[in-house]
Amino acid sequence: MMEYHATPRFEGSPPHYDKLMEETFHVLEGNPSFHIGGETIAGAAGSFVYIPAGIVHTFSNPLDAPVKFLLHMSPGRLEKYFDEVVALYKEEAKWPPLNMSKLVSLFGKYDTNLPGT
Repeated sequence: MMEYHATPRFEGSPPHYDKLMEETFHVLEGNPSFHIGGETIAGAAGSFVYIPAGIVHTFSNPLDAPVKFLLHMSPGRLEKYFDEVVALYKEEAKWPPLNMSKLVSLFGKYDTNLPGT
């Protein structure tokens, strides 16, 4: 489990799916938008959003206020992914990064897959 902060107008990651991992978001602050299996769900403080393994998903923060949530990942190990994404963001100084092949490489390393793969 980890606490995640999304800045205002955060576009989120590309839509992806995890072969093994399921995720549960507990929204603490703000109003994130979740895109799960072709459906859009508006989150609000106090809400829970469950994403089973194998479902294409992403989230974003479309508003001008920050978002904070607890993210539970099972099985774990994705926490190191975020360390590497932060390093990539710092290297590229942009999100999404200009060099998407580096991001896609990180995806594969951590059971995160783009649709069609």
